Amino acid sequence: MKKLGIILLTALFLSGCGIPTKSEVNQTQDKIKNNHAPVITILGESTNEDDLNIIRDQLQQNGFKVKLDIAPDFGTYRNLRTKGNYDIAYINWTTVTGNPDYAVRDTYIGGGTVSTINDNKVDNLINKAARENSSDAKQTYKELENYLIFKKAYSIPLYQNKKNRTFNQNVLNKDSVRLPKARAIPWETLEYNKKTDSNKRTLNLSQTENELTSLDPIKANDGSVNTLNTNMYIRLVNLTDKDKPVADGSLSRNFATSKDNKSFYFKLRDDVNFTKVKNKKAVDTGKKVTADDVIYSLNRAKDKNAVPEHQTYNLYESIDKVDKVKNVNELENVQTSKGQSIKDALSVDQVVSNSKEVDNDKGKYQVVKIDTKRAFPQVLNYLAHQSAGIVSKEQVSKVNAHNPASGKRYGDAVKENKGKSYSPDIYASGPYIMTEKSNYKAQFAKNPNYLKGTQYEPNISNINVNFSDDPDSALSKLRNGELDMLDELTEDKFMIVDDDKKLKRLENDSNSVTYLNINMKNKKFQNQTDLRRALLYSINQEQFKVFYHHDKKNAASVVTPLVDTGNKLKPDTTKVQKALNQYNKNKNQ
Repeated sequence: MKKLGIILLTALFLSGCGIPTKSEVNQTQDKIKNNHAPVITILGESTNEDDLNIIRDQLQQNGFKVKLDIAPDFGTYRNLRTKGNYDIAYINWTTVTGNPDYAVRDTYIGGGTVSTINDNKVDNLINKAARENSSDAKQTYKELENYLIFKKAYSIPLYQNKKNRTFNQNVLNKDSVRLPKARAIPWETLEYNKKTDSNKRTLNLSQTENELTSLDPIKANDGSVNTLNTNMYIRLVNLTDKDKPVADGSLSRNFATSKDNKSFYFKLRDDVNFTKVKNKKAVDTGKKVTADDVIYSLNRAKDKNAVPEHQTYNLYESIDKVDKVKNVNELENVQTSKGQSIKDALSVDQVVSNSKEVDNDKGKYQVVKIDTKRAFPQVLNYLAHQSAGIVSKEQVSKVNAHNPASGKRYGDAVKENKGKSYSPDIYASGPYIMTEKSNYKAQFAKNPNYLKGTQYEPNISNINVNFSDDPDSALSKLRNGELDMLDELTEDKFMIVDDDKKLKRLENDSNSVTYLNINMKNKKFQNQTDLRRALLYSINQEQFKVFYHHDKKNAASVVTPLVDTGNKLKPDTTKVQKALNQYNKNKNQ
């Protein structure tokens, strides 16, 4: 996209969108000479170089000295960011659970896995909004943005993304291809036009990252494994394409919530088995996914110390206890907000504790109860996250108990393929399991005993996820039939796709926001609100929108796609210079 970037950046210079004239450039040089602000280093990936150049130019126009630290790949970028080796990091954040609490908890709250902020007022506002109904929460999220972004400038929003998906409609049934706003694409619903291809033709998908973090769902929360783990582990609930929690295609036949929004009940299915890999094939273990596996999985998810490098524990801090319902009378004594008993809401007459006694056909069910520490209806969205995937208590315990000196644990072997074929130690509870992996692709096979005979049984037996970090090459492969589907085409390729009759492009709003994460653990920015505000008001979001053919939207924070607070960031050179003057004044005192 480099050639396009040069062309579009030139167009921006000529378009009057705030890009400086020659005289303004000279004025900028004078600003830089008189500005004693530190050099700002921005960390990003090579795939985002166009955005990084725009950011650099905007900051330089306002007197900043900027260096770009461009990592060649996601793995290098992730390592630098994890170690805190940056001033400001360029981040794409997608709220894959579809609820605003997830958007802000990890990114802004103290102790969040992405956040570098430690501010009690931020924490209190986030926790206040989490307890409120949607109308009250809207005002709280507005207050949070006003303080977090516009007063303290802890974070700098760039734009809200849209999402797109392109596929070969001569191969895939167009009605089977979904583009949910939040969740990763569910593979089990994909269907060939020719039903006879289901067992003999491999579906070829694509993703950028080939270095997979981990196939243990609680140890990974990034784009390298989100779609993969979502399709390898079943959850208690799923999200609709519009982010509503539902039982459809999940381990629950249905679920119900107590009137006080503190207890959540799930009636479990008995037609899902774990599958494993043997001789590079998916093999039924004969072991059902039970309430014991659910309890074990969620207790791991909420325990910060369950595994080294736990990436997602913060999502489940609201959960107090997970247990089996042992007596159906308990369900009769609790009501929903509609005045119905939980027993009636779940449509269950017999509850069994022992998994060997479960028989849904005879009306014998296991029911799992989740209690939260406080009223927290948004917990349902968290339970749809890939990290809430149900793992095998037996297998995970076995692998981790025999952990070798190298420190490798369940799901980590995925990192060690080194170009060779790979046989994982995982037990998958979802519709697919990874059977092999190389540096070039990961191969998946259908779970032979997953919701068999239902509408959620996978249609396609074998799927390859091909790794490609070159968007032009990936599009070429899609057009010549080597790939069947491709996500996130760049805007300059839309016309090519739309002119190709065998290809169909889907487009939708997303929950993704691109922003700059200021490293508040860096002394350069601690107690320097004026410096951060000068950076904030140097950003002109309209220039990004022009660059991307208006395929981006304005954003005030990562909350923007989920809650309309009415806030908007506007560039303001007067505020920039006022803040820099105050910063320099304070430095000289």
